Amino acid sequence: MRTPLEEKALGALQQYSLLQPGDRIAVGVSGGADSVALLRFLAQYRAQYRWEITVCHVNHGLRGAEADRDEQFVRALAERLGLPCLVRRCDAAALAAAQHCSVEEAGRRVRYSFFAEAAGESGRIATAHTLQDSIETVLLNMIRGTGLHGLCGIPRIRGSIIRPLLDCTRAEVEQYLAVLGQPYCTDSTNRADDYTRNAVRHRILPQMQALNPNFEAAMARMTAQLTAQWSLTEELAARAAQQLQGAACGGALDRQGLLA
Repeated sequence: MRTPLEEKALGALQQYSLLQPGDRIAVGVSGGADSVALLRFLAQYRAQYRWEITVCHVNHGLRGAEADRDEQFVRALAERLGLPCLVRRCDAAALAAAQHCSVEEAGRRVRYSFFAEAAGESGRIATAHTLQDSIETVLLNMIRGTGLHGLCGIPRIRGSIIRPLLDCTRAEVEQYLAVLGQPYCTDSTNRADDYTRNAVRHRILPQMQALNPNFEAAMARMTAQLTAQWSLTEELAARAAQQLQGAACGGALDRQGLLA
């Protein structure tokens, strides 16, 4: 019997054509619960779909022995699953100073550049963002001020990047790992409220869930509806731009179409 995570992830793969049989996939694995669950899920179905999986881990050089522990954990897990593992080490703090950005942004740039390099031109990059991550992103955008696009949450597909677990809750991730008897690493910095995202996770989300026990499901519906509206807006804008370009080259402009 499949777990809720498997049902949702398989459903997303089929509904949104995230992966095709024989695809090459670079899987970002930090060693935390979400990324370990993603790796175990993809590895579970790799023979059936003939996927070529590469495990990718970035050691940001920020947490000393704890970061080294995570790296060794990911290496060992990849070996146990019979998968190749690539590791990139960096000094995220030094990169942030040189690039005049936050440490989080510097680390993100390193990760996605590394994942793209590992995936190659024709491969996919799979990251383990979940429903909670998407909700946190929406709340962060609201705090900072945003428009329609910022309320859509994390995109399921962006170029070669796919997020198969985007419909899955934290509870479903933990249940899946428990069924497998699969351990994972815990990042001690996730417990501190020094980072704004952590403050949202620890302070705001629990209050929202106390007010509405179905808050996650409600947010999932909202972001799905707004994503559909955003996609329609982009489609209509592109169509209008084509008409304007045609009119500029001597063609006719359909006023009724623009007003529709």
